[in-house]
Amino acid sequence: MPPSNVPPGITPALRIARPPVPDADKMILLPLDNHVRAAEIYLTPGTQARIAAEFGAYLGKPRYPLLVSNAVTDLVCATDLADRPVGEARALLGAAYLWSYRSTIAGRVTLAALPLMGIARTLRRAPRDFAATTNYGTRWSAELGPRHWRFDFEDELLHPEWIQGLLTCAFTELIRVPGLQIGYTLPAPKHISFDIIWQ
Repeated sequence: MPPSNVPPGITPALRIARPPVPDADKMILLPLDNHVRAAEIYLTPGTQARIAAEFGAYLGKPRYPLLVSNAVTDLVCATDLADRPVGEARALLGAAYLWSYRSTIAGRVTLAALPLMGIARTLRRAPRDFAATTNYGTRWSAELGPRHWRFDFEDELLHPEWIQGLLTCAFTELIRVPGLQIGYTLPAPKHISFDIIWQ
């Protein structure tokens, strides 16, 4: 088990720990097709053709490299969402991914109970849910106070804004959390810490 980066005084509700994995070996354990399908609402035919040409070798497979995920996101941000700030564009794609993921078998199983569970129970199990879709990373969540949680991703290369968009969509659109605020910091390289507060 990798050493803990949990600050003193914080007790995770759940911590799923894995040894660091070389960046080239980090895999998303879902089809790239899901990622592309999620972005389709923003894609022009030219970008769709470019994705097929540049990343076609990964389409139709049950898993793909994380670096490919970021490359597809970066391509869409630079082409079809170039009129938006890059962070906003990444967040839009993260939210779109959640909506698209809901239509998959894995997504229906993972997301069906969220509205009944509420945000605190969802955050309590979130490290396990994220770990189930990757072969890398240490993830943990901790309650810091009433309606205040922290959710950390270590050994992570996904764009923080993409994850933020996905989380925001889950909590506002599926769970309907009032007064949600999600910010993030980067405590160390490849370490994203989300601060989540609600009313």
